[in-house]
Amino acid sequence: MWKLHAEALFGYKVLASGHGVPGLVERVERALNALQAEAAISRADPQIGAAPPASAAEIREFTDLEARMSKVAR
Repeated sequence: MWKLHAEALFGYKVLASGHGVPGLVERVERALNALQAEAAISRADPQIGAAPPASAAEIREFTDLEARMSKVAR
């Protein structure tokens, strides 16, 4: 999961700074989609529940990056 966080965040930062790296938009979107899937698992697993660092709420808060991605992508 941490690899997905890093890929999404640093990829977004590169895109937001104006660099056009081929395939980076798709990689960031794929990482965000995978994080959404992880959030669904966290929500369904009573052992994780609302416990940091992998709670569904925390993951979903991070994936609000999707809204910002629409401004820098394409």
